[in-house]
Amino acid sequence: MKIEDIKKYWVTEKRDAKSDVDLWDSQSDDPTYQNTYDCFLKLLEDEHMLDKRFDVLDIGCGAGAYSLALAEKVLSVIGIDLSSKMLVHGKKKATDSGVENVTFKQADWNSVDLEHQGIAERFDLVFAHNTPAICDVDTFEKLNNASRRFCAVSTPISMVEPVMQQVQKIVNKGKEHNGCDSSFAYMLDILLQKG
Repeated sequence: MKIEDIKKYWVTEKRDAKSDVDLWDSQSDDPTYQNTYDCFLKLLEDEHMLDKRFDVLDIGCGAGAYSLALAEKVLSVIGIDLSSKMLVHGKKKATDSGVENVTFKQADWNSVDLEHQGIAERFDLVFAHNTPAICDVDTFEKLNNASRRFCAVSTPISMVEPVMQQVQKIVNKGKEHNGCDSSFAYMLDILLQKG
């Protein structure tokens, strides 16, 4: 499939940014978002994507678990997330553990302007781990364009919210969830076409 065709199919549904912030703010105290998953960190190490000289961007960093886990392995980390409450947890952990090379910034990746913010090709590693921030061609290309060296996207997710599924079923508005997310295939196709 050509990139022009992918742009037609891989699009973000109309979103309400405030609702997105409210959703993630409401989940900021959930310990799920405060722990790291060693297999992803191991992958970054095994693929030699971490170095003490590297600047790293963590897109959709949530409470900063990965940003903080990488701090001792790289020069600097910037974690961005749209939820200010998630970032409060990350900042507190950084302060409590004496980590000084991690910066947390509130931003919606959908509206980040790389050129305007001076972050085009600024990072040695740009990654997004289990975040809905990489949701279409534009956000994926932006992830790639922020990097001068490596990018990593771990398991693009389709969240299934059981209560919302029931509400959608009742009002006949829900889509049938089949657990298949085409975004991964689109990402691979784009990368292959760009060489």
